[in-house]
Amino acid sequence: MWIPSAIFGILFTKQVLAHEDYSLRSGNSHHQHNDRSLQTEPTTRCSTPDLAPDERIKVDGEVRAWIGDRDPGRLVPEEDIQIQTYFHIIEGTDGKGSMSQENVQDSIDVLNAAFDGFEFVFNYDTDVSTTVNNAWRNLSYPSGSEDDMKATLRQGSCGALNVYSTSLSGGLLGWATFPNNCYYNTNYDGAVIGDQTFPGGSQSPYNEGDTLTHEVGHWLGLYHTFQGGCSGSGDSVDDTPAEASPNFGACNPNRDTCPQDAGNDPTDNFMDYSDDNCMDKFTFGQNVRMVAQWNLYRDMESQAPTIYVPCQGSSLVINLTTDTYATETAWTVKDDAGTTIASQPVMFSNSEYTTDVCLASDGECYDWKITDSFGDGICCTQGPGEYSLTLEGSVIKTGGEFGYEETYNFCTSVGCQDDPNFVKTRGNKNQNIARTCDYIAAGSRPWRLNKWCNKRYRGELIKDICCNTCGQILSA
Repeated sequence: MWIPSAIFGILFTKQVLAHEDYSLRSGNSHHQHNDRSLQTEPTTRCSTPDLAPDERIKVDGEVRAWIGDRDPGRLVPEEDIQIQTYFHIIEGTDGKGSMSQENVQDSIDVLNAAFDGFEFVFNYDTDVSTTVNNAWRNLSYPSGSEDDMKATLRQGSCGALNVYSTSLSGGLLGWATFPNNCYYNTNYDGAVIGDQTFPGGSQSPYNEGDTLTHEVGHWLGLYHTFQGGCSGSGDSVDDTPAEASPNFGACNPNRDTCPQDAGNDPTDNFMDYSDDNCMDKFTFGQNVRMVAQWNLYRDMESQAPTIYVPCQGSSLVINLTTDTYATETAWTVKDDAGTTIASQPVMFSNSEYTTDVCLASDGECYDWKITDSFGDGICCTQGPGEYSLTLEGSVIKTGGEFGYEETYNFCTSVGCQDDPNFVKTRGNKNQNIARTCDYIAAGSRPWRLNKWCNKRYRGELIKDICCNTCGQILSA
């Protein structure tokens, strides 16, 4: 279901959840984003990171623009999109987690069968690596172990699919990254799957290979079919009926959790949570969305170069290093009216982020607010997190130890302006002529105005007194 929404501006952020479950950290609630768990009816089974609200608005807007710029008959390419695939097998020293070449080939065959009739082909000469490392087993999301594993093993550009097969904690089945985040954090890009979800694995009823299909759907830009429930923009695809909650178990063709909307729940869709043996389709709308995001974010040959536009106002640079629990941290910059000017990108644990924000240079005041949902800030119980705010080249605020939240108010400098009280009179025959900044601006002979701006009045240059007016004249 797709309901258009307004498109907001975007900030330039270097680097880089999906429904939430809760687990305990030191006796208190702590968000744990899960993908497809082994429980019969868990509250959630997907740990693929949700986009932040403003980031999703941007992505959906760019997808709509990409689709709108093309003839409806040419939304999909005439030739297949070949995707280089790297399959990383993580074994323990006890031998658990091993996969044969046949297991890997069966996984790729299932993946290609799922996309049969669409444009994506995952190469059959898949590059396979096997690594024995106990530290990369029993992974949770997010974790430093996952970061280390990917930084060490990942291959290729944003157009290369990297699959990591290992054991996962908490009954998880897998997670993946969205395409728009790859540019900022290429090392983290890819799909993680449980090592018994391959065809013939022991993780029944999720052992027919469709965990990989589901996660690759995310990797190509799809949301869950139940995203947003019965309201809002749903999964941003107009031919998947709205669904209030995920389906577990067998595909029920009569299930209808949003009776006010047309169509029964898409329980046989790969982006639901049904058992592997009955999920068997993507829709045309989902395919178009995947093709759009492939061209926007993953196909390096089709991407237009980024044009850097220098800030014409006051530059605010936000440097932030996350702690071990990055998903607890959020920040905003708001103006005096309460309008959000900037907010945090999707962030991962123990990582550094730099965000550039261009603010108005007119004495406008802003509030920086950083929060931690657990109440221990970003330093120092769970790692040496910290942040700094740099305004117009000067550091104005640093921090990290703030409990639940911290707010800091700051103002930009007032730009070059004319002094409204400046009046210089001169006797001219029998009249006094008032020489003001407005008089200078109204002059008709630029060479005389240029000369006038460089004169002094009581020791001060007039071009400093009539700063705005003279600045325009002297730069003309």
